[in-house]
Amino acid sequence: MLVLVAKSFMIYVFYTLLIGLSTPERVWQKAQHSSKNAEAIYYGYMTMLPNIKSIVTRCSLFVLIAAILPYGTVFLMDMWRRSKIKRNHARITGKS
Repeated sequence: MLVLVAKSFMIYVFYTLLIGLSTPERVWQKAQHSSKNAEAIYYGYMTMLPNIKSIVTRCSLFVLIAAILPYGTVFLMDMWRRSKIKRNHARITGKS
């Protein structure tokens, strides 16, 4: 579980840094390395850039929920089972 939570956090931090470092000058500089489609890569990335933050946040939350929900459900079921056993034991022994 902790590995999935750490993975979600690392993905979020990576993309947050990527968004922070993605200035138009840097994106254009990196896009020029592919000489054929530099303009298409630049405009495609710059139009996609505002949407990345919301997608990364949603993705990280889904990974976090997927990591916690199964373990949380099992933990709650175990607590319920233990309390049921304690109540039955109290009924059998006559203690309240």
